[in-house]
Amino acid sequence: MLLEKNSGALTSFPLENRVIPLRPDDGVNGFLCHVNDISSMAECLGKLVDDDKLRIRMGQLARQRIKYKFSIRPMVEQYEKLYYFKHI
Repeated sequence: MLLEKNSGALTSFPLENRVIPLRPDDGVNGFLCHVNDISSMAECLGKLVDDDKLRIRMGQLARQRIKYKFSIRPMVEQYEKLYYFKHI
């Protein structure tokens, strides 16, 4: 779900203690919230609702991150590193 949201330039705020490979950098391209901390989640959501520039900037940064990590070139480079590492 994070991949789809971030590729569409939508900001996310997943729970902080979950193992999420694409979790955002807190305050940069999304927010991390504590489990069962409703006030923290409401505060993060309020920041995004109240600040159009913040919401747009975070969404754009999230999209750039996904675009970089999952475009063809970086993926091929990662496979090449893995291949060469295994065959050295």
